[in-house]
Amino acid sequence: MKLKEPLASAFFFTRIVSCAAAFASSSTTSTSFLSHSQHTTCPLPSPFSAQHQYSKTSLNALAINSAQEGDWRAYIDDEKTGLIFYFNHKTQESRWEAPSSSFPSIQLNDFLLEKVRDLRREYKSTLQKSQTTIWRFENPLDKKQVTTIKEVNTMEKDIVNGASNNKKDKGFNLSDTFGEWTKSFNGGGNKNDDDEDDSQDIPVASKSTPASKVVSSTKREDKFTFAQKIESTKAAVIGGITGAVTMLPFNLVEEASNYNLNPFQFLFDEGTAGLEAALFAIVYRYCVRDGEESNEQLGQGVWGAFALTRALTASKGMEVLSPDMIAQSLVGGVESFVLFGAAKFAMDMAVEKGFVNRMD
Repeated sequence: MKLKEPLASAFFFTRIVSCAAAFASSSTTSTSFLSHSQHTTCPLPSPFSAQHQYSKTSLNALAINSAQEGDWRAYIDDEKTGLIFYFNHKTQESRWEAPSSSFPSIQLNDFLLEKVRDLRREYKSTLQKSQTTIWRFENPLDKKQVTTIKEVNTMEKDIVNGASNNKKDKGFNLSDTFGEWTKSFNGGGNKNDDDEDDSQDIPVASKSTPASKVVSSTKREDKFTFAQKIESTKAAVIGGITGAVTMLPFNLVEEASNYNLNPFQFLFDEGTAGLEAALFAIVYRYCVRDGEESNEQLGQGVWGAFALTRALTASKGMEVLSPDMIAQSLVGGVESFVLFGAAKFAMDMAVEKGFVNRMD
């Protein structure tokens, strides 16, 4: 009996040591899931918060086990935002939506899920405290994708700026990208409240959301503010001066050809040209808005529409086919294209130099 007691004690001690080793091994395995060796440096896709400059800073994103298809692999930013995204190691492309419908489903262990929840709460809190949140977008069709398209065009300054405490629904809706955040920053709850289960808060996008559809859920400010009217006035002044100067030689030649320089007719023609160019400049600013200046056909369409309309007014009914009217129409057409072409060029230069801002 005395011999069995030490043996039993030794056996019991061995079992305790073995259980402790197994527990330590399991803890190491759980921790290794977040080890630095499993992190990969890759950029977070857009849209992003300019406050943190995510697109210009490479993140150490955690690769999600078993979530891989071809060159695509799912990652989660377990450092700042808790957002899931997809990265192509061959093309270096990064996106929110899954690359295909057959992409393996994402499975997160409890330890990582809890960490993601904490990051999500902190990230939302950061946006809530921000006075102005700016979103920028990159063109997904542009393979060069080095810099963002015109930043001013994609700014959403009215997310929380100037929010009143009586207004509800001051959140914003970034559906299928950062999740649907529709609750008020001033209070109120929805399915993304952090008091309940946050497993649905992890945004796994099912389809791409175009930048043009990402809007603030708050009512947009009136586009026709006093500042916008000032910009239109500046555009009209630039267009009017350009038109008058451009048509000066044409009007001088026309008056000289009549061998009778009429100062009143000359001033009238100059004023008419300036007025036409001023109206063109205003319409051109409203048509070619911020972010659309790369669409050359849009600007050329406005230019051509004004020029053709002015040229056709020189025709008089059935006389349009007569040689004199054809010649007059051609001269008027050349004048019109030169007039509005000069106004278009002046507007583009004014915007480039910062004298005039495009319509948002």
